Amino acid sequence: MSTSILKDPSLIEFLELTEEVRSLCHRVLSLPSSDATQQARDRRTAMTYLTRLRQLNRSAQLQSRAAKQTTAEAKQELDRAHLELQNLYYEHQHFLSEIAQCEDYAATYITLDLASEEDFLSSHPEQPSSDPHVLMLARIQAEGDERDRLEVLRKELIAKKAALVEENKKRKDEMEAWDAEMLKFIESAGPIKKTLMKY
Repeated sequence: MSTSILKDPSLIEFLELTEEVRSLCHRVLSLPSSDATQQARDRRTAMTYLTRLRQLNRSAQLQSRAAKQTTAEAKQELDRAHLELQNLYYEHQHFLSEIAQCEDYAATYITLDLASEEDFLSSHPEQPSSDPHVLMLARIQAEGDERDRLEVLRKELIAKKAALVEENKKRKDEMEAWDAEMLKFIESAGPIKKTLMKY
């Protein structure tokens, strides 16, 4: 396996030692059984290599655990940042929705039949401000005052109408009573009329 893509020196050493142990094992297996001294020497070398491989393996496992821990911590931080970003996005969308609702809100004052600015200013020359907002508030206040005045007048007229209706009813009753009296008088005058007709 090519070690050109690896950057960690312990991994590079591990791969190189693995290759050497493999070569050594092939050499030990290919030696004639009569060369016991070389076999023993190669076995000791292989055992040394295997011990070093175990050390490197243990070191790699510890590094792997540390890398996993670091990765987990980084992932937690990334997840927290992502959650905050999502919250900001939803908050942003909520604000945009609220702004759209405010912009689409049909305020009551728009539908009011207010006096024009010219008419208002001519009837209220004391109005000090030409600020459109202050002027609109003053026009709305003047419209409210006028409607209150008209409401009081309407109630007075209703009361006056009720009084007139009551008086008319009383007079009608009186007239009906007079009509009844007149009919009685005419009926009672019938004999007098006959008597007078004789003369």
